[in-house]
Amino acid sequence: DNILRGRAARRDGMLTVQVGEKEFRVRGGPEGEVLLTIRPEEIAVSRQRPTADAPNVVEGKVSRLVDRGPMMRVDIEGPVKLIALLPRPMFRESGLRPGDTAFATFDPAVAYVLPVA
Repeated sequence: DNILRGRAARRDGMLTVQVGEKEFRVRGGPEGEVLLTIRPEEIAVSRQRPTADAPNVVEGKVSRLVDRGPMMRVDIEGPVKLIALLPRPMFRESGLRPGDTAFATFDPAVAYVLPVA
């Protein structure tokens, strides 16, 4: 679900992928025109702003919630659109509702970068 088209370049030992106005840090992959993919269950969502040193933060609005049984799908609309899957207990604890400001984050190690064919 999270397939973002961007441009990748190496900086300071990390690969960065520019997607629109947003820059993401990832562990590795090809440079140039790429697709950045992140599995929805690897994205954390919170109503609280992460610490300043947290990598790969997208601030946006909760645009949609979808019940997926033991998981809840949370769509975040910001500079890029991200879809997260949260375990139901974590979702209940978050208190997220449509229209809320939320912060989606993911670790550089869980992102995959693929060349554009």
